[in-house]
Amino acid sequence: MQEALIELETTPPSTDIEKDLISLWESVLPHSKSGFGVTHDFFQLGGDSLIAVNLVSKAREAGILIDYDMLRKAPTVRQISLVARTRESLGEEFSPDITPFSLIKDDVALSELRQQAVHECDIKDDLIEDIFPATEVMDTFIKVKGRKKMWESALIFPISEGVDIEKLQLAWKQKMNDRSLFRTRCFVAKSGCHIRSYSNPRTFGLKSYQMSTPP
Repeated sequence: MQEALIELETTPPSTDIEKDLISLWESVLPHSKSGFGVTHDFFQLGGDSLIAVNLVSKAREAGILIDYDMLRKAPTVRQISLVARTRESLGEEFSPDITPFSLIKDDVALSELRQQAVHECDIKDDLIEDIFPATEVMDTFIKVKGRKKMWESALIFPISEGVDIEKLQLAWKQKMNDRSLFRTRCFVAKSGCHIRSYSNPRTFGLKSYQMSTPP
């Protein structure tokens, strides 16, 4: 189905931003898909929410500001190129980083949100790095599932003999520090908004256990 879609029409990019977006799509889509044009749908080409997050991050590094909601509503290169903001168009206003807590609406008290995050996420206030609204997709998922810990999971992986546990734990901490998504927690704000907050990696760890060998 996807191959047939690509064969239907391949309209090449006609602007610099379309060319940049095509390159970004090729770098994140499964199996480095190529041969698609500016009118093909990102999600029909194999993109999903996780790949979209990666795309948004890479686009920001390239000086193009997009987000998941924009991609969902404008899923082709041509469509999203018309609504994306660039380093050139924003000038001095462009920043590759978003200031912590800057996405909270002005009519929502940040102090109350922090207090609620401390209570519901069981973390200390000084460990909260940011609080921001969930995407529409996450918001809907939270409403449907209705569970506070739906994003949490405990996984057990067997470790081969000879693995340096201390180095593994260090690598784990570095990865947790680099990827705030791994440290994300969710809670429903009293204001009615669904908010995500993530905390300092000090609150997360990797534990090792000596498992008995089954007979």
